[in-house]
Amino acid sequence: MQQYISGDDGRAMEVQNLVESVSRELNGRVLLVATGQQELTADSTLQKIQDRFTVKVVLKNQDVDAVVRRVLLSKEPAKKPGLDSTLSSVAGQISRQLIGSKIQHTAADDKNLAEDYPLLPVRRRFWESVLRQADAGRAGQLRSQLRIVHEANRKVAPNAVGTVVGADFLYSQKNEDLNGAGLLLKETQTLIHEQGEKDSLRGRILGLIHLIGLLPTSGHGDIGVRATADHLVDLLVENLDHDGDRLRQQVPAVLEALAEEGVVQQDGEEFRLQTKAGREWDEAFRRHHAQVTDSEMSIERDSLLLGEIRRALPVSIQQGRAKESRKLSLHADASLPPDSDAIPVWLRSEWDEGITAKQFTEAARSLGVDSPIVLVHLPRLQAPAFAAAVRNKIAAQRVMDQQGIPQDDEGKQARSAMQTRLNRATEQVNAHVRDVISKASVLLGGGTPPNGVTLRERIELGAQDAATRLFSRFSDADDDRWPQVIARVRSGSAVDALKAVQHDADPEQHRVVKQVLGYVGPAGTPASEVEKAVTSPPLGWPRDALMASLGVLLDTGVIRATLNGSDATTADVLKQTRLGNVQLRREVTVLKPAEKIQARQLLSSLGFPTDNDGLASAAEQAVKSLVDRAKGVSGPAPLADITVPSGIQVIVSTSGNDRVHALLAAKSELTNFNDQLGDLERRLKMRTSSLDLARSLATSAAELEPASAARDRLETLAVSRDLLADADPVAPIVKDLASALRDAIHRSAVALRDARAAATASLEQQPAWMALDEAQREALLTEHRLGAESEPDLADPSAVLKAVQTRPLQGWTAELDAIPQRASRVLEAAIQLTTPAAKTTTVRVPTASLSRADEVESYIDALRTQLLDALSSGNDTIVVRG
Repeated sequence: MQQYISGDDGRAMEVQNLVESVSRELNGRVLLVATGQQELTADSTLQKIQDRFTVKVVLKNQDVDAVVRRVLLSKEPAKKPGLDSTLSSVAGQISRQLIGSKIQHTAADDKNLAEDYPLLPVRRRFWESVLRQADAGRAGQLRSQLRIVHEANRKVAPNAVGTVVGADFLYSQKNEDLNGAGLLLKETQTLIHEQGEKDSLRGRILGLIHLIGLLPTSGHGDIGVRATADHLVDLLVENLDHDGDRLRQQVPAVLEALAEEGVVQQDGEEFRLQTKAGREWDEAFRRHHAQVTDSEMSIERDSLLLGEIRRALPVSIQQGRAKESRKLSLHADASLPPDSDAIPVWLRSEWDEGITAKQFTEAARSLGVDSPIVLVHLPRLQAPAFAAAVRNKIAAQRVMDQQGIPQDDEGKQARSAMQTRLNRATEQVNAHVRDVISKASVLLGGGTPPNGVTLRERIELGAQDAATRLFSRFSDADDDRWPQVIARVRSGSAVDALKAVQHDADPEQHRVVKQVLGYVGPAGTPASEVEKAVTSPPLGWPRDALMASLGVLLDTGVIRATLNGSDATTADVLKQTRLGNVQLRREVTVLKPAEKIQARQLLSSLGFPTDNDGLASAAEQAVKSLVDRAKGVSGPAPLADITVPSGIQVIVSTSGNDRVHALLAAKSELTNFNDQLGDLERRLKMRTSSLDLARSLATSAAELEPASAARDRLETLAVSRDLLADADPVAPIVKDLASALRDAIHRSAVALRDARAAATASLEQQPAWMALDEAQREALLTEHRLGAESEPDLADPSAVLKAVQTRPLQGWTAELDAIPQRASRVLEAAIQLTTPAAKTTTVRVPTASLSRADEVESYIDALRTQLLDALSSGNDTIVVRG
């Protein structure tokens, strides 16, 4: 049975009814077979009848390949050896097809080459992938393959053996179907056709680009084929003997031309057919390209050339054994470079200045052989091509800047293509820049060309010669051993420090030291000015040479230095990384070695040991210390008023070696004054505490008549300045005050002891007291403070002060007056302990002033009546209190 169903539901129902009827009426004895170019599950109409066909046989690719080879591509046996030989001769061309993709040629393909000819296995797989996308969801994929292979076979048949079918043949066979299926816009189809009319290779390339564009670029469906120049060439080759080399030259040129015309857009190495968004970006590029002025192009070009010159220019070079760094300064102006400490590199250009190579050479010669200028000349090369590349770069960059970041896929592709155009233009511009730089000329003043291959090498070697011209006296100090001289100075060996640079004579006679000393005047010179003179042309000496020279001159006393206005040692100066705050002065007075020794000994005795380098500074510190110590022992009465001797004050008014001389001249005064201050400091330390003790004792003895004379003497001392006199005025006062207080405290202690003893004796007359045991009596005496006290410590004045501060004299009297009341409270407590059930009352004896016998009798009668009334009130015991 043959019946084409396609998407006809009615026809499908008729087939279904027929199958049911045959199966039912003939009891399954008839086998019905249905064939299709796709599975029944691939179409909704066919899915409805699939249950009527219970046995399913699905053809695989191998089955399709077998049909194609047996039906369409079968070969006459007699012709196969010649075909095998031809294919073997071009095996290299075949094996390189689509290298890197998932469908590239493999060893397994070699056995099928003759059977598949004139199709290559790689291209068959490419077609299958394209047709899978083109015919997806539609019937006819297998039929399409069979038809296309048949037509391809017919096309190649007349050609010589070794000619294969180009992969673009698929486009010629399927473009109408693609258009009908919405996979090829009519305008794109027309564009490809028109380009093919102009040049068949253009049409083939564009058709192939479109086919590749149908393939997925991610996931499992991505076969890795891209519309790059290499893949396009691989798929376009027809004559395996000759097409490969020819197309590898033609295809990139055609692609570039198509990109320039806006027919395709380039994204990295890939090409795509131009889209609507792409045309908008291309139109924007052409608009900006036309708007780029010659001035803008020239500015951009000159900026690029200047930037490349800057990159080729060394930042600095090293000169001589000392490896002194010399900066290079690029000068791009038409005027002569200004004088400076940097080596001038003068850039002359044929582009903007119009200076030819001949004019450049004449200008270099006119400068003379002593000129330190290095001249660089940029020649004018391929000016039109250079300008075109610069314009393309500017225009592409402006489009990128103004169009922004698209969000749709077409816009993103257009931006990516414009980025590729910008990258290509940038590469072209950079190639022109490199070409100009590689042919740049370098000359020294006088016209001498330096050696070297690259521009950087020639500039660097030229700068070495220019440095010799700029710093013509550099050789005087060109030595890498100056750090050793500095190290010797720091270690205290300044006298022979220059031996490190092979100089054994007087240090001041060394040519570098002598030059440095010549810049230092007796009135003072900023060290920064000396540094500038030494490091600038024509000297250009290393800074280590300068610092070594200053260290030798300072340490030998030839010059002196101040730092921020204060005297500075050699070590202080050598530590400075900048000399802006250092002032130098040539010494008029020079110290002899013996004087330096004497000064060191004197300063050491004053507590300021130093070396020769720090004599002046140590002298200032020693005098300042004496002044401060004199202030420390001076002050208001009773302290003395100590004045620093005038001979010592003169020392601080001088400076440098003059100060050391003044120090030696005042040696006797310094020694005596130092000893005097030592005595006064010791006295002050001891007498200050004694004076405080005396004042405290006087306060405590304010009411004692025996202490009045000592108090008067203390008041007299307070207004005098005799505290630090040779004889101690405080000790006798302390002794007398302590003695008066000691006597008063002793008398009070004896009276208090006797009063307590009398109270205790009175208690012993009471039955209640005697009824207590010893422990109870001791506890009551302690509780009511009637127990015995230890004698106060009155051994020395400090102990006397402590005793009187613990219990003032008034306190002793209060203690004595409290004894009777404490005795009464002890008795009451004893009664409570002995007769706890007894009723006890207290009767206070009234105070009275009696002067006659009758008054006494009356007082006694009244007291008797009071006591009897207390007993008659039910009290067992009466305690009488005074």
